[in-house]
Amino acid sequence: MKTRGCFCYNLRELFNLPESRKLLAEMPFGGIAEEREPKAKEKIEERVKFYR
Repeated sequence: MKTRGCFCYNLRELFNLPESRKLLAEMPFGGIAEEREPKAKEKIEERVKFYR
């Protein structure tokens, strides 16, 4: 697959995008390196405030 910067030519062809379009961000994909520690639970009443 040919690339120019981080934009793949195949994507440009697939979506029929003009050369003037540039990729600003990509969604990274990968595996989980390690399990995270459990988060401390807070009461919803302390995290969210309702005003009437």
